[in-house]
Amino acid sequence: MFQNVKDRFDHASKVTEWKVDQQKRIYKTREKISDYENQIGRNKIILADKAYQLFIDGKLKDKELLEICADIKSVLEAIDKSKQELEAIKQEKPPEMVVTVDESKTYSGLICPVCGKKLIGKFCPDDGAEGVPVKKETAAKPEKTDGEKKTANAPAKSASTAKTTSQKKVPAAKKEDEKKEEG
Repeated sequence: MFQNVKDRFDHASKVTEWKVDQQKRIYKTREKISDYENQIGRNKIILADKAYQLFIDGKLKDKELLEICADIKSVLEAIDKSKQELEAIKQEKPPEMVVTVDESKTYSGLICPVCGKKLIGKFCPDDGAEGVPVKKETAAKPEKTDGEKKTANAPAKSASTAKTTSQKKVPAAKKEDEKKEEG
């Protein structure tokens, strides 16, 4: 009985060894076939390039090859045209922002002491500062752009802000006093 089990084990071991060797040989043979096919593919590309060059030089005479080369030429021209179109698309600029002014809004006659913007209500929507009456010399000046507002009003900002902040603190202080009195 042991002899029979040992024989089976030896046989299974030999079959496994053979199967591993067989798989290695199959893999190597498939790799060779793939290398040969790749070599044929490379040679076809070289042949096609040479035939196309003969077509360009006007030396190709075979009618079938002439048709194929003519198709290749038209596709290459389409590729060049598409590349130009792609470059044109890349150079496009986004649409510019169009700002519309609602003429129906009436200005309150106040301007922001921080940015100089004409106000519709009592407070500036950008800075939150309470508006001040328009002086005659201020009314004649055109409204400043955002870049000019920041640089032109930088020194004056602290003085005008001090007035505005002191005006803002008074109501807040009164509210706190009222809360303390109620409590």
